[in-house]
Amino acid sequence: MSNSDVPQDSLKIYIDKALKLRFKSLCALQDRDMSTVATELIEVWVKQQESVQQQDK
Repeated sequence: MSNSDVPQDSLKIYIDKALKLRFKSLCALQDRDMSTVATELIEVWVKQQESVQQQDK
């Protein structure tokens, strides 16, 4: 299943303006979409947290 087949939703977050500009610049340098990169980072974090939760059981 491609990403375009996955139902999507929006997420609004508040971060430091300087951090946002750094993130945006790095995404642009790599010709990557900020939403795609943010999704990848969130997926990594969620998997790590789920692993921690499983270890705590």
